[in-house]
Amino acid sequence: MFDKQKPIRERQKVRSLLKLKEAEPIEGYFFCMPSERVNDLLNDERAFFPFESVSGELYVVAKSSVEMAIPKDQSGDTNVTNDPYMILRISPDATLEEIKQAYRQRMQEYHPDRFSQVELPEELRIMANDMASRITTSYKRLSEKMAQKEAV
Repeated sequence: MFDKQKPIRERQKVRSLLKLKEAEPIEGYFFCMPSERVNDLLNDERAFFPFESVSGELYVVAKSSVEMAIPKDQSGDTNVTNDPYMILRISPDATLEEIKQAYRQRMQEYHPDRFSQVELPEELRIMANDMASRITTSYKRLSEKMAQKEAV
């Protein structure tokens, strides 16, 4: 039932907005392995996952009830990171190909067209658009930086 190779104490809390079917969005935390994304957690073989609300209530949520999950910066809405490496989830020594791959992967998660046919609260739509914009800006910054390095 529990994965003994991945004890919960080794997991990190990832602040997110969770939208369940026919319910108001809940802000709280997923418990992910350090190298794991919320998307990975929601797509693994388990039918349920733990979720902690910001007020400290712990829920066991059925994955089938999840309509959308939007990870937020660890600091929340204030002081949003502008570090392109953190936004794209790559290391500072990433190659141009790794940067492109990370950009494509992140845009698949947040591209506004992905949510255009789904009825979402305006707050979720704004958050997805903001993240897509940050991903695009990060990609452009790092691509330009790589081009400058190659020109030297």
